[in-house]
Amino acid sequence: MTQQKQQQRKEYMKVYQKAYYPKHKELYKKRSKEYRIRIRYEVLSLYSGGKPKCNTCGEERMACLSFDHINGGGASHRRQIGLHASTTYYNWLKDNYNPKEFQVLCMNCQFIKRKENKEYRRTGNTNWR
Repeated sequence: MTQQKQQQRKEYMKVYQKAYYPKHKELYKKRSKEYRIRIRYEVLSLYSGGKPKCNTCGEERMACLSFDHINGGGASHRRQIGLHASTTYYNWLKDNYNPKEFQVLCMNCQFIKRKENKEYRRTGNTNWR
């Protein structure tokens, strides 16, 4: 396909999507939600080495699990690479698989780790109880 044809196709799809989306909004929402759930499960499984679970305590409930930067600095790392939406972040984690930098933790273990390693937010507050 020539570059001109590709550009024409791109413009056509832009117009088509603009007309199609409002008529099928609920279908788009449903598919997007299903995709987010599927990609999250896939990446949690990848970093857990099988079934998704917390690396520290073994918690398996999906709602409790999250990704943790082993050496801290997660927020600044996401800003640095320009990832804010969960789906794009999951895809980035999948494409840049690095078990030495990332791990799966439940939120309880993640907060305990933050407290023990003094990984505080920007405020620098060190008076956590």
